Amino acid sequence: MTEVSRTEKQVVGGGYHKPVCVACSRELRPEKNGIGILDMVRGKGYELWDADKWKCPACGIEVIGGFGQGPVRSHFEDRFAQLVDSYRERENLTEVHYD
Repeated sequence: MTEVSRTEKQVVGGGYHKPVCVACSRELRPEKNGIGILDMVRGKGYELWDADKWKCPACGIEVIGGFGQGPVRSHFEDRFAQLVDSYRERENLTEVHYD
């Protein structure tokens, strides 16, 4: 029997419930995969996460979820700045500020 490797990212279709819009009581739909989320602490990048954008088909509200089990890179790791720049160049980066 062949073993199937799994990624660390929890897949919604693999037994997890899709997010639900509180206002519309509708399941959100995946809008875009591979969104970069940059946690900012005191104005500097701290951790980079990979997540998915979800959208309500009725009202259009968007949320980001489906994060992996840990950050893709942290500020002290090699290539952190280059990876952040690659998300930014694709206009695929959202900054979350913690002050």
